[in-house]
Amino acid sequence: MSASSPTSGVNSLRAAGETLISVRGVSKKFCRDLRRSMLYGIADLTRGMLRIKPPTDRLRPDEFWALDDLNFEIRRGETVGLIGANGSGKTTLLRLIAGILPPDKGEIAVRGRIGSLIAVGAGFHPHMTGRENIHLNGAILGMTRKEIEAQFDSIVDFAEIGDFLEAPLATYSSGMRVRLGFAIAAALEPDILLLDEILAVGDAAFRAKCYNRIADLQERCAVVFVSHAMEAVGRVCDRSLLLQKGRIAHDGDVGEGIRALSKTFAGSKPQRTENEVKIVELELLDETGNPNRRFSYGRPLRLRGVLKFEIAADNPDINVVFLSSDENYVAQCNGATSGLRIGPVEKGAWRFELEIPSLQLAAGEYRFSISIRNQRQTKFFAWLHGVMPFEVVDSASSQVAHWPIARWSWGAQPPARKD
Repeated sequence: MSASSPTSGVNSLRAAGETLISVRGVSKKFCRDLRRSMLYGIADLTRGMLRIKPPTDRLRPDEFWALDDLNFEIRRGETVGLIGANGSGKTTLLRLIAGILPPDKGEIAVRGRIGSLIAVGAGFHPHMTGRENIHLNGAILGMTRKEIEAQFDSIVDFAEIGDFLEAPLATYSSGMRVRLGFAIAAALEPDILLLDEILAVGDAAFRAKCYNRIADLQERCAVVFVSHAMEAVGRVCDRSLLLQKGRIAHDGDVGEGIRALSKTFAGSKPQRTENEVKIVELELLDETGNPNRRFSYGRPLRLRGVLKFEIAADNPDINVVFLSSDENYVAQCNGATSGLRIGPVEKGAWRFELEIPSLQLAAGEYRFSISIRNQRQTKFFAWLHGVMPFEVVDSASSQVAHWPIARWSWGAQPPARKD
């Protein structure tokens, strides 16, 4: 891997559209067996000391290709969403770009400073204070002492750790560590910013700050963003790179990448838990009342089902959740909060129907999670997760969901009366 010196300055590489990451024929292999892996490592290290090139083009027993012949470039100003199922090679690729791991085949060339947050707590020392870890992690990322001091107050303010600045990092929550790590990486003013599930930890206010900071950096650097939350990918990224079993399955439009990812989850099996209530029938109907699994954005959808109660229940509650292809909850319709009062239910079969007048979901694959609970919502009578797959088409949005429909009012605030 080749890289420019961190001391060359942040402003030395600012040409718009220049290639900052170049990946050519890159492959990386791992061993499934720990003992064999250690033996292979010793053998490869010995070969390296003897200047004998280790075998990189073939697999030894228990080895597999985590990444296989990747080729792509990322330019300044691009924000690339690196997506894929667990085990597809996303984090491994980030570590190769960051220089943490070497490729077994091929070459990765990077230009400029790299700011990375690939694992919570990476580059931190648990027994050092927040102040000390800012200097330590900043130095690891290539910042000079002068740069760290200049950015110190803004790092502390962004991370919101003022009360814990002199406390050991071991006393920090995982959210606090992520805030601190992101604040340091962003303060670096990097040419390349690598983020792995950074928005999966932390509250909504912190995520909003991260979105704003990423937006501020996007024009000046290349961002590689790994997330299982497709809403975040659709919001942040202008390009998607889909990995499947270590190979590139899609490189291009974000919406198309998300839809391609959704197809990889199509074969997953539903999960069913049924106690006192059985969900014996489900069907999806379109606006004509006919069964359908393909719906246009903004058109009606009806979910109809039959529940068999094996006990009498007092005012049970029904909850229907819309799941995206990557198992994220993107919309919810709850009977009780929508004004549905079922009342006492005797043993026997009962029918329910949920009508969505205007389906406000982005194009892609979806499923339902349906639960029946007691009145106090402390007990599940039945829960069916990942059922009734359907597709939404004709949606221009690349984000996962716009939901629910809300009624708004808008007007100028009258001036305050003067007494």
